[in-house]
Amino acid sequence: MVSYRSLINGLKTFNHNVSLCDGWIDRIKMMATHPLFKKRVDNILELHEQFKREPLIQFRYTDYQIFKSTGSRKEFQDYYFRNQLRLEVASIAYLINESSDNRSHLENVLFQLCTEYLWALQAHIKQVCKDTRYNPQRELDLFSCEMAFTLAEITYLFRGKIDDDLCNFITTEINERIFIPYMLEEKLKWWEVTDMNWAAVCAGSIGAAAIYLISDESALAPILLKVLATLGGYLDGFPEDGACLEGYEYWKYGFSFYVYFADLLKRRTNNHINLFQIEKVKQVATFQQKAFLIDDYILPFSDTDLTSSHLLGLTHYLAKLYQTLVLPPEIMVDRTTDGHYRWVNLVRDFLWYEPNLKVPKFDEYDYCFKESQILVSKKRFNDKRIVFAFKGGHNGEPHNHNDIGTFILQVEHDTLISDLGRGEYTKQYFDENLRYNYLTCSSYGHSVPIINGYGQASGRDKCGINFEVNLHDVIRGKLNITHAYEDPSLLQFIRRFTYQASQPCLIIEDEFLFNKHNNHITERFITVCPVKMISPNSVSIIGKNSTLLIQSDNINSIEIKKEVYKNHRYEEKEAYLIDFHCQVDAQTKLRFNFAWLDVK
Repeated sequence: MVSYRSLINGLKTFNHNVSLCDGWIDRIKMMATHPLFKKRVDNILELHEQFKREPLIQFRYTDYQIFKSTGSRKEFQDYYFRNQLRLEVASIAYLINESSDNRSHLENVLFQLCTEYLWALQAHIKQVCKDTRYNPQRELDLFSCEMAFTLAEITYLFRGKIDDDLCNFITTEINERIFIPYMLEEKLKWWEVTDMNWAAVCAGSIGAAAIYLISDESALAPILLKVLATLGGYLDGFPEDGACLEGYEYWKYGFSFYVYFADLLKRRTNNHINLFQIEKVKQVATFQQKAFLIDDYILPFSDTDLTSSHLLGLTHYLAKLYQTLVLPPEIMVDRTTDGHYRWVNLVRDFLWYEPNLKVPKFDEYDYCFKESQILVSKKRFNDKRIVFAFKGGHNGEPHNHNDIGTFILQVEHDTLISDLGRGEYTKQYFDENLRYNYLTCSSYGHSVPIINGYGQASGRDKCGINFEVNLHDVIRGKLNITHAYEDPSLLQFIRRFTYQASQPCLIIEDEFLFNKHNNHITERFITVCPVKMISPNSVSIIGKNSTLLIQSDNINSIEIKKEVYKNHRYEEKEAYLIDFHCQVDAQTKLRFNFAWLDVK
């Protein structure tokens, strides 16, 4: 724990420069012509010219109302993030070409952002509030805190390059909207005592903004101590194995802000306060390399996308700090299609990129997160990359899906047994009474059984127990999933798996014990690839690189259904639900063989 005394002593050693690196402007200009960045910088400059010809977009109250009436976030967020893109583009364009025209455009964008009524997203604003003291302009959510960080960093780095009055206006707005409510409100915000991504993003952003804007140690220290307390809680949310139960996207989101703040704090205290020396931080830093499967395909459990990109600057920073795995630059985030357009990520891509770091071709390894109950196996067969991943855990995880016992099988870019990842974010999606009506969140959208009509229930007590895995050439594991179901007749449900990458093949064995006879079990498997019935007890899943055969001898019938769902990017997608229907007695064991017919 960092004490007030050690923090003050560290702050007093400050050398009056927290720039992200020496000569940072020259570095960005050099990176603008680097082969890795040139195409993207050209795109940024092209967008900049387009934006200069367009009027600045004004907030419309009707967009705010759409969320209240339908629950859709898209309309307001499209407007909000478009302005973030404008800021990114205008900032980089001005650094590359410091013309008076580019300066004026950047200043206009900054001024508009400061005059916006809301910095928080409408989904995070209290819709009904009887407290007359509530001011939505002072709502400290992810995006208002990020806005403070972004504006503070630009104000600090661009001091002398943009108008001083504008810098003072920005500082005043951050103080009124962020610092004052953060320090003076009587009650803690819910995210100050949570252990998920909100804690890191909100607290890390406020702390970073304070480091940039507050020079007085006695005024800065109380803010930083409060920030550090919340960040300690954020780390508590990670099991000792370092897995992010929210999914990779939220590792990237939350942990990046933790790193950004920790780096600035280390600079501001002249290396006296170094959060990177915490052992769990080192463990969490390795999660990214374990979550990336094949190229841009990632571990899809919880609320995450099926494919993703990494933050190049963050990846290289961690690789230098901890010798973690370097990911290919071709799957880094494209700033012009990112969707959220975060300046703090963009500028670090330029400044933290290390061209001499070596990128391995493929991380061929088995990872077992024993505490989190996650297994990831990445191997090669016939020169093709193949993945098996299994998830246990509990159904009260942050960004939870009811998915204990689900798994995926992948060959190259074919996810033959799939997890659908996160669905479209709406008001209803985050309503605990409605969340599990969505296919992506419910157990009905995962490769787990339906037992006597019961899917898995949600809650921390709905958990897997006695997780065992043996990592050898043949991987064997088992998990007791009984507690995930509320079927009163179910006494025990144990799922076992045997996986051999060198063949490759997978066996799933489900063992059930009931207190009654005549039970109906639907063993469901999910895929996004086409499915074909082969025989009364087998189906094939047809990918571009291979075909997977699923076969079982002790079933009654097979049913294949196609479902349409919306993903996080508002795209309609198709999933195939393969149901093996089984009528069973009080005690039974069901066995399913998964065999690759060919790996082309």
